[in-house]
Amino acid sequence: MLSDIIVYVIILLVAIAITGLLVVLFPSAKSRPQGICFLFLALCAAGFGYCRFFAYNVFVITDKQHVKNYILIKETNFETANLSEIKLSRTGTKNIVINNTPDVAYFDLIIYSRRGDNSAAYGHETIAPYSKSNTIQRPNYFVNEEPPSSISTKSDTEVKGWLHW
Repeated sequence: MLSDIIVYVIILLVAIAITGLLVVLFPSAKSRPQGICFLFLALCAAGFGYCRFFAYNVFVITDKQHVKNYILIKETNFETANLSEIKLSRTGTKNIVINNTPDVAYFDLIIYSRRGDNSAAYGHETIAPYSKSNTIQRPNYFVNEEPPSSISTKSDTEVKGWLHW
């Protein structure tokens, strides 16, 4: 399990290394800088796209103000503050919330509609202290703040995650 920032830095470094290696191996590529830029951007977009849409995201509630984001690379065990272990695997939904506090946390899915009939009744979940929960939606839209009563959306409905305690 790596911090999402570290994964993004690794993606950038790999894209730079591959692009640089191709420039060294094929000197004629220097005469086509737009191709080099396109390759670099394509590699970055592929890496960031994978992290955003296909990677398993782990959100750890560390205290009443902070939620840390990680990307699950392989199966691992997470040791909580009370020294119990939680097994994290790459099965099920791609968003995992770990409550690493002695307090109960709550995760709600809020449906926003163009028509204005917003609902928070869809998907309420209680996360016990020092435990995990697999969620459908990324919980990083509204973290411990009251969600707005309406948002602008291009589709008919939009679902946002609300993590609070």
